[in-house]
Amino acid sequence: MVARIGWLVTVFAWILLADGSMAQPWKIPPEKMHRGPDPVAQVELAAPHDPTFESVARHYPMLQSPREALGVLESAREFVVTAGGEIELNNYQMDQPGRGEAYPWAAPENKATIYFLFGKQTPKTRYGHGNPPDAKRLIDGYLPMVIVPFTFQGVEYRQTLFAWSQRMDPDGRLWAYVGMEMKNSTDAGVRVELAQQAVCGRKQRVVPLGSWEFDLAPAEERRLCLRIPRDGIVPDTEITKDSPEFEKRTRRAELPFCGGFHGVETMEPQEFDRCLGEAAQAWRDRLGRAMTIRVPEQRVNDAHRAWLAYLFTNVDKEGELYFPHDGSGFYELVWGIAAIQSCRAFDMYGYPDEAGKYLDSICTLVQPDGELKTAFGLSDSGTLLVALEDHYRYTQDKAWLARAADTIGRIANWSIARRAKEKEGQTPGAPNYGMIKYQPSGDYPEPDFSFLSDTALCVGLEAGARCLRTVGREADAQRAAAEAAAYRRDIEAAMRRSVFEHEGQRLLPILPASRAWLERANYGSTGYYSLFASLILDTEFLPAGDPHATLLISALEQRGGLCAGTCTFFDDIDHGFTYGYWLEMLKRGEPKKAILGLYGSLAYGMSHSTYSSVECTRIESGGNAPTLPHLRSGTQQLKLLRMMLVREAGERLILAQAAPQHWLKQGQCVEVQNAPTMFGPVSYTIQSAVDQGRMTVQLTPPTRNPPEEIQVFVRHPEGKPIQQVTLGGKPLDTFNADSVTLREPGEPLTLELHYAAK
Repeated sequence: MVARIGWLVTVFAWILLADGSMAQPWKIPPEKMHRGPDPVAQVELAAPHDPTFESVARHYPMLQSPREALGVLESAREFVVTAGGEIELNNYQMDQPGRGEAYPWAAPENKATIYFLFGKQTPKTRYGHGNPPDAKRLIDGYLPMVIVPFTFQGVEYRQTLFAWSQRMDPDGRLWAYVGMEMKNSTDAGVRVELAQQAVCGRKQRVVPLGSWEFDLAPAEERRLCLRIPRDGIVPDTEITKDSPEFEKRTRRAELPFCGGFHGVETMEPQEFDRCLGEAAQAWRDRLGRAMTIRVPEQRVNDAHRAWLAYLFTNVDKEGELYFPHDGSGFYELVWGIAAIQSCRAFDMYGYPDEAGKYLDSICTLVQPDGELKTAFGLSDSGTLLVALEDHYRYTQDKAWLARAADTIGRIANWSIARRAKEKEGQTPGAPNYGMIKYQPSGDYPEPDFSFLSDTALCVGLEAGARCLRTVGREADAQRAAAEAAAYRRDIEAAMRRSVFEHEGQRLLPILPASRAWLERANYGSTGYYSLFASLILDTEFLPAGDPHATLLISALEQRGGLCAGTCTFFDDIDHGFTYGYWLEMLKRGEPKKAILGLYGSLAYGMSHSTYSSVECTRIESGGNAPTLPHLRSGTQQLKLLRMMLVREAGERLILAQAAPQHWLKQGQCVEVQNAPTMFGPVSYTIQSAVDQGRMTVQLTPPTRNPPEEIQVFVRHPEGKPIQQVTLGGKPLDTFNADSVTLREPGEPLTLELHYAAK
């Protein structure tokens, strides 16, 4: 989540606005707000078939300004590749883990941009200028190594960019490797005049880095290979302690402000290729350890692996600690919920060691009194407790949980003490009784009573109590559990008191004593209301089908809170917050809405060819903030895909619930292998032979602590109901129109599902 109140005016200067507006979001005229139902959902959900990427992407322009981060696994430094293939460096280092912050538009004095130019005349043509937004590619389709094609004066160019350090060491010196391939595609000789330069610092100093000339015969090919040091910034000696830049950036004052750039080196193609192979293999090795998802849609196969790569790129090794941060070159900080939820995604996809290591690092931000010091919301504390319990449930590592128990106990004690102090000044029956006044979450700056803050912390206390009981700290567990039970009663009562009616619709405000967020949007559900409503659903404080959850969903769906199945933030789509809504749709048996969310994210929430997830897009224009790849957005998309294919529900395991129907056309297969669950790993394949009236499911169920039942969904591409099921050749009667239920499954098994003939 971004510090919107402070940054939106500036960000809107970056994005391609449909109307050129520079207004702050709460000042947008009511007539311009989207207050009705999701216009894309109205079309896509009315169709008899599931949404597809193509059907969803047709409604609005794609994201216009893709941006990728290139780094070595867990390095604290990255390079950024812009839309046209430029390299951006932001010379910024967190002064305190979890507390620092950097924005590319706010710190130009620390910024260098490196790019290629053609010709000797002025104006020169910049490499990549005019490329379509989906021109770039990733090596192998998903590795964080970028290919940028460009054609100029009959020569076909192909720029390859990747990050490298010796032995791929995150603590080693980081280099950007740049390979330029060129091929004369004309019938005549062509002279290539190519130069590289950097634009540095607030004064936009132009620094020549190199120039090259080549004569290319028809069909002749050439290569130019360079490497650029991440630490090549030359300090600006003109900025002193008396400079305005210094005064405005007191927390960055120790940094060298950018006055130039040096250190670019040419290299032999053979060495370039060796390093390329080394870097690619390091990424393949790491990404190859994840659970396997293979579906008959290459975009999805590539995208989820690219999201994992970007998440790893956004992990910063700081000494012996590892902090996920929200972005490379813009949010260089540990943003509580975002960092913690990324750890949960790593657990879900098969990285228990990494998830544990990152959670351990985040726990160092918990103070001796138990307050989690990321300064981004009370909900961070609750989310951390839930993530710690989840990690234990995935790993069953009791020794690790015992080590984490002290942190869990301190957070619980701080929460109990904070609530007790808050209640001293409250009257029973007051709108906020039993709740805690604290910064709600993310970038909403004012301390307030918030259903998000309190539901997250309450659920966290419940999780913490279970953890403490598991490691034998019974007295602490009982105290936390009793407090959580009382806390839950107070929140539920506050929700009942807060419900009101407007224009014939019952609404639940997010701030129990205030309707400010609804009033600010003329009672539309966009803005902070949309984001926080979905986050409340994400806490899972409200059981599936709860009436208060229904109120939140109704507001989102009917009052402008969604577009393309994704949360809105006034006239933008915000791609980091909808997971709670999607999860609730799965719980309620509405898989089409989750599928719409996946394709809405793929169509508008990231670049179409490099899958770099963005924070916000202006839907009418495809304009986007420069905040990508965005940790929170990539995390929620990973979690959504996983839950569509593998979802725990209490003691039940649900498989393929939202696998789109078109994935199971004749001859196609959906495959999931070694998916971690809280019951142990699970694998399955669904093979379609629908033209012959059947489908086959091969399932290897979890055996560590088996679920009470497994429900396997097989959604026929034409919506036909299952008519007969056999298990090992014997009839099975525990099925309905689109799923089969297996009770206490043990050994690997094969199901045959039969349908009516054409």
